[in-house]
Amino acid sequence: MNKMIRMAGVLAGIVSLAACGGGESGGTPDPAPPVTPTPTSSTLYIGYYTESNVADPDDPTPGVLYLYLPDTGTSFTGEFFFSYVGCVGATDTGLLDGLRVNAPTGDTINGSWSGDVDGNIHTGNFSGAMFNGNMFTGTWTRNGGSQKFSFGQAPFTCSYTFAGNGDFTLYAVNDGTLPIDVDLTQPTVPVFRFDLDPNIAYYTLDVLDEACLAAGGGVASCLMWELRTVSTGGPVSVVYGTGGTPDQPLTTGNYVVTVVSTDLGGVVRDYGSAAFSLP
Repeated sequence: MNKMIRMAGVLAGIVSLAACGGGESGGTPDPAPPVTPTPTSSTLYIGYYTESNVADPDDPTPGVLYLYLPDTGTSFTGEFFFSYVGCVGATDTGLLDGLRVNAPTGDTINGSWSGDVDGNIHTGNFSGAMFNGNMFTGTWTRNGGSQKFSFGQAPFTCSYTFAGNGDFTLYAVNDGTLPIDVDLTQPTVPVFRFDLDPNIAYYTLDVLDEACLAAGGGVASCLMWELRTVSTGGPVSVVYGTGGTPDQPLTTGNYVVTVVSTDLGGVVRDYGSAAFSLP
């Protein structure tokens, strides 16, 4: 049994507010308080990370990243959620510590991460750079390289490979390769429309409370609704709350919808995000 996509994998680097504590699986300490100097503002970047299909040929798994970056060159810290369910079945979380250098020109980000999946602590590093003025691209590594984990006894076994490296891409909100139209004719039941690559195998759509993310809430409290479904691509129209996880009622506030599609080989084919507000 391979690992499975969970909710969107969340990487919320909060600079002006302390991030949330660890998740249910334990073994990871609470995030450190934010470092000084505190920047005057921060910007939400959303994107995705992938596992190398060379480092993990069995089940390369992508996830979505949500990262608040300081608008000035300084440190940031936060919490992230792994993008797939382990075998034990809990919320697997970790910590991120990084540094943004020379913002807004000559922009780079780098740092380290550590997290707990099924009671096993994983650590590694990441580094990236601004590209084309509106996105960050980079790589991440796992200390110790790729490793396979197995649980249970035959015939009830569960196993997966944790890749030793991969890539990530981050965009400012409303950027990406996939335009998303948000129809607010019925504001509390928005309709999301987008046109997917014909070579995909499935896509994941998430709606998150942006103010909750900014406060360090993490996916456990900020996810309003998620839909993950198989698809052959093409034009898609999705009504909020139809299928997927139980939806939370949308009220006055600011929200972000993200869509990421992947082919059978774990390659991301589409990615987009769109902000929308309810009065």
